[in-house]
Amino acid sequence: MFNQIKDTFIDLVKIDSPTGFELNMAKFVMGKLAILGINSEMDVIGNVIAHVSGDMRKEVLFLNAHLDTVEPGNGIEPVVEPDGRIHSKGNTILGADNKGAIAAILEVLRIFFKDGFKKNHPIDLVFTVGEEAGSRGALGLEYEKLRAKKGYVFDASDGDIGDIEISAPYYNKLEIWLTGRSSHAMDPELGTNVLPVLAAAMTKTNLGRVNGRTLVNLGLVTAGTGINVIPGDVEVVGEVRSHDESELERVTKEIFDTFESEAKDKDIEVETAVTRENYGYEFSVKDKFLLETMGKLSKINLEPGLLKVWGCSDANIFNRMGLKVLNIVDGGRDSHSVDEEITVDELKSLAKVVKRLVE
Repeated sequence: MFNQIKDTFIDLVKIDSPTGFELNMAKFVMGKLAILGINSEMDVIGNVIAHVSGDMRKEVLFLNAHLDTVEPGNGIEPVVEPDGRIHSKGNTILGADNKGAIAAILEVLRIFFKDGFKKNHPIDLVFTVGEEAGSRGALGLEYEKLRAKKGYVFDASDGDIGDIEISAPYYNKLEIWLTGRSSHAMDPELGTNVLPVLAAAMTKTNLGRVNGRTLVNLGLVTAGTGINVIPGDVEVVGEVRSHDESELERVTKEIFDTFESEAKDKDIEVETAVTRENYGYEFSVKDKFLLETMGKLSKINLEPGLLKVWGCSDANIFNRMGLKVLNIVDGGRDSHSVDEEITVDELKSLAKVVKRLVE
């Protein structure tokens, strides 16, 4: 079983599809679906949507993987080792994130096709664009086209295949601008240097792991125009992630208040902006859908771990939009790096998980 998954995966990773350039991937997937008699469409954003028939006595379920990759993702040359490990030649990512999941879904559909799609759950398929750049495809998806109310995303990388993310954070992007006055270094009295205020505010900001629920990082600082110029403005860009939405907003406000307090009476203006990049979610360990899913996986001898993670994915958006989705670990390792790899056995194990969940 699953004897075509390796070749499908190799074909997928050879298709260039960095975020914003997913069209050829979308066309390839739509072509594979057409061979199986599955009609699909590409929405205005570029997401691929398809409705798979099945036993209508069963609940319609949702399956998702994303079409895009991070950079460097052009010209990927996959290498299959004798032990089944698959990696790139070392100058690009592999693209197992998320093409391993796409290959697994396509392989399961190929098997269902042999039975005429008579025994499986009816399925709503969505292959999204732009996941690696803020889940643009999930945000723009036409949800009214879906029949399913619940289902699965296969885009988690921490853990073993079949492990389930039950909690993901809320995520604010922060931007802070300090504006003083630039001057030549020979005339420092004419300038208002923003760097002392920046340093004081950064020192008083609780960076890193605030507690077990919340993380803070101010990761990008842009200031100055030359070594002989008093820096009169600075931009700071960062993030707050929290599994507690009220704490997310409280910590965000505290950071802004710290910068404003340090700039007070120093002839420096402060502007701030916050963008809610993702809404978090959390499933109770007693949630009925979660327990049903764990029960299904136990039938293939898996005891899934339940993960609380710090990363965000399309699952954050889907849950926010009213779809009840669980994000399942897909087996890839070292995602977003040139060391990324997956094995043939892991691809087959992932397909086994997908099949069990929707058969």
